[in-house]
Amino acid sequence: MDVAMVRRLLLMAVITIAVSAALSHAQHSTAAVEDYISSILRRIDYSSVLNLALEISSYGSRAPGYEGYYRTLELIRSTAEQLGLKIYDIKYEALVPYEDECYVKIMGPHPVTIPAHSLWPNGVVEPSATPPEGLSGEVVYGGRTPLEELRGVNISGKVVLLDFDSGHSWIDLMKMGAVAVVYLPYGVADRYEAYSKFDPVVPLRFTRVYVESEADALLKAASRRARVNIHCDCGLRKLKLENLVLEIPGRERPEEIVALIAHFDAWSVVPAKASSAE
Repeated sequence: MDVAMVRRLLLMAVITIAVSAALSHAQHSTAAVEDYISSILRRIDYSSVLNLALEISSYGSRAPGYEGYYRTLELIRSTAEQLGLKIYDIKYEALVPYEDECYVKIMGPHPVTIPAHSLWPNGVVEPSATPPEGLSGEVVYGGRTPLEELRGVNISGKVVLLDFDSGHSWIDLMKMGAVAVVYLPYGVADRYEAYSKFDPVVPLRFTRVYVESEADALLKAASRRARVNIHCDCGLRKLKLENLVLEIPGRERPEEIVALIAHFDAWSVVPAKASSAE
């Protein structure tokens, strides 16, 4: 995790809150407002804020339905109770992608099982699930530009390893008959690359998984054209979720309302890895 980046983001959040608090003093001079903001910033314990952010990021995925989501929810609730704030609990249900189990097994005399994670569903409703027996095929490595790396290779029936920054290549491989795509933690992992790993509209049934550890073992398997089996138990699940509304009483004009809205959940193209730690 980039701690410096966390510090900058936290500072931006704190300044936003301070400016919001200063709105009630807008009728005063600019200098008075600046002094008020400075006094708020001086009272903030940045080390404690950073430690809290690090703790929350250690909870794991905060995608709705995952453990990190519920742990963060309870942390907010318990903190609000300790501060004596009035809490309004808004409960609702939603269909969310949820993964129970996912792995890639390298077949052979001594099988090796590697943890994996499913990607965001295509068309919102078509997850990267496999049949109960999994999907099997010879594994090949396509890198960042599979159409060049695998020129002349019959892709049909194969499992293709790709660097994460391979754009929309998975669509071409699907059309060429690939069984599935396994993404490795190589290359740039920016917003464009994340959004290119699924189709937001068309519910294409094609298994895409991400492997974070033991990628080298898969590359070695590809070098000897070993067979692998992908097992991914995931799907849309109707879960109970919550919004919390916390009421902080005002001092000078309590009848007026300032709404500060923030989300405590997180999103990732790999839902099981949505800790938002970076």
